[in-house]
Amino acid sequence: MAYWTQLDDDNKVLQVTIGDDNQADQGYLWLIGNLGGRWVETTIDNFAGIGWTYVEGLGFHAPQPFESWTLNGLTWEAPKQKPDGDFYWDEAQLNWVLCDIVPTNGD
Repeated sequence: MAYWTQLDDDNKVLQVTIGDDNQADQGYLWLIGNLGGRWVETTIDNFAGIGWTYVEGLGFHAPQPFESWTLNGLTWEAPKQKPDGDFYWDEAQLNWVLCDIVPTNGD
């Protein structure tokens, strides 16, 4: 299968489609001829979703998960390294918080 993403003027993914990769060039030409716009092939190794951003020569990255996180290549990084264990990012505290798992069945 060949996977194609349609990009807007800011390189944001508008849609993703799948086509036959036996004639990938034909699939690309069909997309341009019938749907218009700018299309970039994606792969399973660097798959993209709607709202993701294409970086020429690198690939796709997901939308920014939190305001405080910064982009390093194609990966978003928290301001602090995540500790080992079950933690989640708390943007208000700008810190990792340990997940408190409370049993609901009285165990």
